[in-house]
Amino acid sequence: MPDCVQRSRVRWTDMEIAFYRGNFRDDSLNGVNRGWIVGSFIQDGPRRTEDVEIKYWKYPPGPTAHGRKVSRIIEVTFLLRGKTLAEIGEKRLVLEAGDYVVIRPDTPNNTVLDILEDAAGLTIKAPSDISAKRVMP
Repeated sequence: MPDCVQRSRVRWTDMEIAFYRGNFRDDSLNGVNRGWIVGSFIQDGPRRTEDVEIKYWKYPPGPTAHGRKVSRIIEVTFLLRGKTLAEIGEKRLVLEAGDYVVIRPDTPNNTVLDILEDAAGLTIKAPSDISAKRVMP
């Protein structure tokens, strides 16, 4: 099998490597970045970028400890499986598998306030700025 299609868990220190092939479930759920698989906070290699942040997440049914937040960057969340109760701005809504929500900067939100059915999703933020988010009281 050619090198470009083999899965590898090597440390990417050679900046000439043009791509990374991984498993988003493994990298997010077993990684050190709390689910984030692409962004400026990734140690090194092709997944490190200032342009975008990508997170894969999953939750069992019930309330989460995930707090309401506000961010200075755009956020898009895709619900891949399940059902969640979300709070965006002053509105509460139920998100179901196949739904996505685009959240403008400076809009208070929590897309996983309560998990109504076993849920998994992707959250994408742009640009990647670790200091852009503020958890609300």
